Amino acid sequence: MRYVDCPCGLNYDAQTSPAGCPKCGKTSGPAAPAPVEAKIRFACPVCGLRLTAGAESVGRTIDCLACGKPATVPAASTAPVTTRAASTVRRAPSAATPAARPDGWRSIARWSLLAALVPLAFYTFGTPDDRKARVEETRKLHPEITKPFRGKSISEPELAVLPSHRYEGAMLSRMTKAHWIMAILSALIFWEFILIIQPMGNSTSRQLWAVGVFTGTIGIFMLLVIQIVAIISTIMGTGGCLAIIVIPLKFIGYSYAAAVNPDTGFFISMIGFTFGVGLMEEFFKALPIYWRFRRSAALDVRGAVVWGLATGIGFGVSEGMSYCTSFYNGISSGGMYVVRFSSCVALHAVWSATAAILIWKQQESLHGLERWYHWIPPVFSTLWISMILHGFYDTALKKEHGIAALASAIFSFALFFWMYDLDKKVSRIAREAAAAPGEEVAA
Repeated sequence: MRYVDCPCGLNYDAQTSPAGCPKCGKTSGPAAPAPVEAKIRFACPVCGLRLTAGAESVGRTIDCLACGKPATVPAASTAPVTTRAASTVRRAPSAATPAARPDGWRSIARWSLLAALVPLAFYTFGTPDDRKARVEETRKLHPEITKPFRGKSISEPELAVLPSHRYEGAMLSRMTKAHWIMAILSALIFWEFILIIQPMGNSTSRQLWAVGVFTGTIGIFMLLVIQIVAIISTIMGTGGCLAIIVIPLKFIGYSYAAAVNPDTGFFISMIGFTFGVGLMEEFFKALPIYWRFRRSAALDVRGAVVWGLATGIGFGVSEGMSYCTSFYNGISSGGMYVVRFSSCVALHAVWSATAAILIWKQQESLHGLERWYHWIPPVFSTLWISMILHGFYDTALKKEHGIAALASAIFSFALFFWMYDLDKKVSRIAREAAAAPGEEVAA
């Protein structure tokens, strides 16, 4: 409104009386401009989509064009208010939901993540590591102290008595802590990849550190507990009120047994790896993402993807440290460490990021789940791709089909990038549908 003082003494609204003073009829300056339509822009609390509503809609609910959930229009004091004129208007970014930016060169640069598979390719096509020959060579060099271990396999007591606490050709001593440095370097390199190459959407670096550390510590611990309970459950009965819990645990326990049994065929072994190792590891990597969407907190597809990458990196680095302590130190050559802290970490990241995309797409199914068994359908519908890829890769390695394992790893990367690009387009279409005429929407 624009109030003016008329010489006759009347103070009136020039917009309601553009012809002049209603008392004396005189005009006071130029005619008032046409009113500008006020708009309120705010984020959907479920999916994070930027919504637009008129100022008269404050307090009312509108349906989000992306997820369909109702969103309450906030007051002007709690949402950025802009006006819509004939000229082009850009979206005003907010602290909670930064405006999406085009990926630009990052859409090509992110394929550099494939470089993490180069060590796996060298390991697949290179000269196999003859561990047995290295052990025999070590025993010939130290015949006196290794005499009690002749004809036996690799053992912890033998490593303890060796002067360097390692077999010939092994990169590190059994007693070393050098693998901690490798783990830190791996985490930092992949972390920088996310910060520089991968768009973070409406997630933050602090969130990524939190979910990565959680998965690499508490998530790993919870996984180990479930594995132990599942194995113990295979010797328990199935009757009584606990049957609904014991039967799934038995199934997981038998899956682990089928996976590690050297006598099982490829198909049975893959079922074991898929529903044992694949299901459990992918579930605990996805646990922070389930929690995030269960609380109806907004994460766009970019934010969900980097959460998935972060949980996979945290899990892969932690798993690598465990493998070094139990199987590599004092035994393996240097190539195995490179594969474990590069290729394996990247694969874990890609599998969990693929699951994150499906969780983002099916986030509505996570609301209203009251019983633990209500989670079974959404968990399988969001993890099935990662489970199968994980299970096939592990089975191929177990059966010494290195080329098949490498092919499944490359396919995992290609599928992830394809799904990510597809869902970015879907997200952009939803934002364009919500944008006002003439409003610019980022890709």
